[in-house]
Amino acid sequence: MMKQEHLASTAEEKQGKESPASHADGVRCPHCGKDISEAAGTGYLTAKAKAKLRDCGEFLVGDADVLPLRVFEILFTLTFLAWMGQCFRTWEEWLTEAGFHLTASELNPMGYPAPFELLTGPGVAGLAGVIGLSGLLMILNKWRRLALLGLFASAVYVQGADTMSAFTLNKLYVAVYGILLMTPGYIWNASAGRFVGSVLGLRVIQATLLLQYLAAGVGKAFKGDWLKYSDVLHTQVQGVYRTNMAAWLLRVLPAWSWTVMQWMSLLFELEAPVLFCIRKLRPIGFVLGIGFHVVIALVMKDLIFFSAQMITFYALFVSADEWRWLGRKAVRAWKKTGAAVMPGTLAGSEPTAVARMTDESAGALAVNIGRSGSRRPSRRLFLTGAGVTVALPVLVSVADRFFMGRRGVGSRAGVKSDQPMRLVCVGNAFGFYQPAFWPKKTGRGYDLPPLLRPLAEHRNDFTLFSGLDHGLKGGHWAVSAFLSGIRTIDAKSREEHNMTLDQYAAETVGGATRFPALTVGSEGGLLGGCMMCWTRAGNRVPPISGAKELFRRLFISDSAREREQTRDHFALQGSILDVVRDNARSLERQMGKQDVEKLDEYFTSVREVEKQIELRKRWVEVEKPKPTMPEPDDQGLVGDLPVLYDLIALALQTDSTRVATLEIAGGFEAAAFGVKRDYHALSHHGQVPENIEGLVKLETYQMEQFARFLGKMKSIRDGDGTLLDHAMVLFGSGMANANAHTNDNLPIILGGGGFAHGEHRGYSMLGLNKQPLCNLYVTLLQRFGLEAEAFGTSKGTLTGFA
Repeated sequence: MMKQEHLASTAEEKQGKESPASHADGVRCPHCGKDISEAAGTGYLTAKAKAKLRDCGEFLVGDADVLPLRVFEILFTLTFLAWMGQCFRTWEEWLTEAGFHLTASELNPMGYPAPFELLTGPGVAGLAGVIGLSGLLMILNKWRRLALLGLFASAVYVQGADTMSAFTLNKLYVAVYGILLMTPGYIWNASAGRFVGSVLGLRVIQATLLLQYLAAGVGKAFKGDWLKYSDVLHTQVQGVYRTNMAAWLLRVLPAWSWTVMQWMSLLFELEAPVLFCIRKLRPIGFVLGIGFHVVIALVMKDLIFFSAQMITFYALFVSADEWRWLGRKAVRAWKKTGAAVMPGTLAGSEPTAVARMTDESAGALAVNIGRSGSRRPSRRLFLTGAGVTVALPVLVSVADRFFMGRRGVGSRAGVKSDQPMRLVCVGNAFGFYQPAFWPKKTGRGYDLPPLLRPLAEHRNDFTLFSGLDHGLKGGHWAVSAFLSGIRTIDAKSREEHNMTLDQYAAETVGGATRFPALTVGSEGGLLGGCMMCWTRAGNRVPPISGAKELFRRLFISDSAREREQTRDHFALQGSILDVVRDNARSLERQMGKQDVEKLDEYFTSVREVEKQIELRKRWVEVEKPKPTMPEPDDQGLVGDLPVLYDLIALALQTDSTRVATLEIAGGFEAAAFGVKRDYHALSHHGQVPENIEGLVKLETYQMEQFARFLGKMKSIRDGDGTLLDHAMVLFGSGMANANAHTNDNLPIILGGGGFAHGEHRGYSMLGLNKQPLCNLYVTLLQRFGLEAEAFGTSKGTLTGFA
C-alpha cells in the first residue's frame, strides 16, 4: 500500500521545514509511544524515522489512498447487481408467497431466526428499484452514504427473507456494505491531489476475505473429509456439477489430477492469510486464488457469482500506485488499438461447444478390481463406449451367432425363457401426498386411494410395498440414495461407493446391447439435475434430456466421421487395457502367493472387459432401425413424459437396452396444469388445501402415465409372454413426505417381472423384523440373472416375496 503523510506531520513540515526533536526524553511515536530517537540523528526527523512513524500508524488508524477501495467497491457492487439480476429473473416466486420458503418452525431447530415477511408484486418491484438505483449511485460515487444505506438494507432483507439461499454470498454482501457504511467518508487531500480515507475500513474488509478462506480451509480439514480421503473433490463435483465444462473435465482429466486440485485448494485456503499479507507472495496468492475460483465457476454454475465476489476482494491487495500503473497501461492500449478496454474486467462465458459426456452407462463396464479386494479402479479404467447407441429387434437365431451365445445375460434366474429379463426404474424426486397414496388395508383386497386409482386395471400386475426404506435422514439430500441405499456423502468410505441398482445390473449386460443402460431425465431442478443413477466409482450418470434427444439416439444413424471416431475410441480402450495388463505383469514377479491370486482375478476382469469391447465394437457397423413415429419436439418434461415412456418401451422391445431409468424431477412444470406454485413449493404444502389440490393434480398425472406405460408393456408380445412379463418395472421415490422432509416408509410399486402380484405388502417399520428396501433390490437382481447375495444396505432377499 502506498505510504501517506503521518498524522503527526506539521504544517511546517509540509512547507519544507523540519521539526526539531525538542523532547528531553527523545522522539516518541504518537501512536505506540515507542522511542525512535535513535533514528532521529542530530535532533531532526530523518527519512528513516518518518518511515517508522508511517509504518506504525497507517496500518490501522492512518489515512490511505482510497483508489484500491474504490476499485473494490465498483467491482463488488457489480457482482451484487449481477447476482440480484439473476434472482429477479424468477421474481414471481423468489421473495413472494408463490415460491418455496422455509418457515420459522423449520428454521428455528437449525438455529436460524424467523424469516422476514415476504413481498407482494409491487414490493418486489420496489426492492429492484432500490437495488438498481443504489448500485448505480455507488458506482458513480454520488450520494455515497445514501447508496450504501440502500445496498446494505437490501442485502439484509434478502438474507433475512431467503435465509438458506446462497448463504455465504448474501452474508458477505451484508458484512461488507455494513463495514463501508460505518467507516468515514472520503476527503480530498489538495496537497496530494487525491481522495484519502480511513485505512481501518480497508483493513477490516481485507481481514474478512482472509478469515473466510481460513474458516473454509479449517472446516474442510478438521470437520470435513478432505484430509481423510483423496477423492472428496472428485466425488463432490460428480454430485453437484451443473455445466458442460464440468462434464468435459471429468471426462478428460484422470482421477489423480482431481486429487492434486483438492490438496492445492485446501492448502491455498489454509495459507491465504500468509500469501496475501506478505507483499512478495501476493502474486502467488492471486494466481492460485483466481485459478481456484475460475475452476469453481466453470464446474458449478450457481457459484459463478460467489467466485466473482471473492475475486473482487483481491483489488484491495493491489496498491494505489499499481492501480494507476494498470490504468496508464490500459490508456496506452486504448490509444493503440482504438478499442475500449476496461482493466480488471473478466471477459468470458461458459463454453457453448464443449464436448459432452456421451457415455450412457458412465462406467458400467468397469474393470472389476474392487470386487477382488484390490485397489479401487481409476476413472480411466471405466470404459465408456462413447458414441454407441440403439438398434435392432431381438432375432433369436441371429443373436446366438452375433453375440457369441451371450443372449442369456439378464435372463430370469431359475426360469426357462428365451427372452432376457429387463429392468426399468422410475423415480420421483418429491414423493407423493401420503393420504392420497397409502391404502388403509393390506393384502389382496386393499382399497385404492385417489393416486392409485389410475392403476386399477393393472392391480394384478403390480405389488405395492409399505414399510420399506433405507433408514436414512436428510430430506432432499437423501433422495439420491433411492436406488443405492447410500447417500453420496457416505459413499466415499465404501468399496462400491453408492452404485445404484440399474448400474449394477447394467455391468452384466456388457456388449450384448448397444446401451448397457439408458438414463433419462432432466438437468434442471432443485439439486441441479438427475441424481438417481451412480456408477461403481461414485460418479453421477448424466441423463439423456428430452424426448427429441432420446429419439435421435435410438433412430438417427451416426455419420461416417462419427463411426470412425467410435472405432478410434475402442482402439484407445484396447491400448489402455494393454498398458494396464503389461504394468500388472511387471509386478507379478514381486508378489506373494495371495497377491498373485488377486492378480489372476484382476486379469480375468480385464479379459471380460476386452470381450465386452469386442462385442460393443460390432454395434458400430449395425444400422439403426427406421423410426415408426415422427421425431418429437421437446415440450418439457410434462409433455414429454408419455413419449419418453413409449421410447423406453421401444428400446426394451428392440433389445437396444435391458436397463432403463427415468427420473421425474427438474423440468416437471406445474404451470402446465394451470397451477401457479412450482412442483417443489407444492410438495411443501403446509396442509394448505389449495396447495394439496395442485400437488395431487401433478401426482395423478404421473400415475396415469405410469399406468399407460404398464398397459403398453402388456400389449407388446415378447417370446412366450408379454414385454411386461419379462421386465421388472420399479416405481417410487427416495422421498416419503416432502412436506416434512422424511425419508422413511418410501412409496414403492413393482410391476411385471413374472412375480406374483396383486396385493399390498406391508412390512414392519420397527424392531428386528424391519427389512431394508435394498432387500427388495437383491431379489430383483437375482431375478435379473445375477448371483447376488447383497446390495447396498441389504440383509438378504425380501422375505415372503417371490
